[in-house]
Amino acid sequence: MFIIGGLISVFLSYFLNKFVVDLYGDKAVVYGVPIIEESSKTIMGYIFGSIIGAHFIFGVVESLNDFIVSPKEVNFRASVLSIITHLIFGAIAYYILIYVNIYTSIIITSIIHGYWNRFMLR
Repeated sequence: MFIIGGLISVFLSYFLNKFVVDLYGDKAVVYGVPIIEESSKTIMGYIFGSIIGAHFIFGVVESLNDFIVSPKEVNFRASVLSIITHLIFGAIAYYILIYVNIYTSIIITSIIHGYWNRFMLR
């Protein structure tokens, strides 16, 4: 079932990210996109029974997109990093949810994701 949750998260994030990036530009990639993605992945993972699984599915779909749209010099690396980072975000989200709560989980993973995006955009 987590596959369904991950795919729902992909579609939700795609449309919400597009809206936010169109509205705020590059700043949205650091401040808005992480909140949208971490909220959708964590909530869908929670609903469908696997937070880490939903993050993994999201990472796989993003990696396919990265492989297709990134320049040839970096597309493989970008693709692999998508899967790895979303798995890491998923593990962090899961453990924070278990030990604290879902709200803190989303906030902390969104902050980490935002810093990651900022680092990658440099």
